[in-house]
Amino acid sequence: MIDSKNFIYKKMQFVEVGFIQYFWYLIHRETRNGVHFHGQQYNENYDYGKYCPWDDFEHGRSCHRFSAHGIEVHSIKPMYNGQTAIEDCDVTGGDCYCDGSSLSASRYLGHINPNGSDDVVIWNVLHDWYDSNFGATK
Repeated sequence: MIDSKNFIYKKMQFVEVGFIQYFWYLIHRETRNGVHFHGQQYNENYDYGKYCPWDDFEHGRSCHRFSAHGIEVHSIKPMYNGQTAIEDCDVTGGDCYCDGSSLSASRYLGHINPNGSDDVVIWNVLHDWYDSNFGATK
């Protein structure tokens, strides 16, 4: 069972021309360390023209479906030697050391439906990423 009382769960979406951006944030209440996932749902009725010249269904990319862009880990401490801080992170509430993977996002969450029906799957993946970086949450 996931220990949800120690975490903030935040889902946001921004409507842009031709697509909707989605963000899921899992933030530890005390440490402010966290993980977030983001992607875009493209509007199949929008003419992307030069902005989206590819349809690569074999690799899960298309201008006309959900595209997973990244799973990112946010830490208040450096995760490796020489890592540079990012200022004013909305996850940590201050300086942040961030590292992420677009390939893993596509692999683990490229199939999801952003309409809310797959949110439990997303939260579980984010908890697994949190566990592998900061310790167990379950």
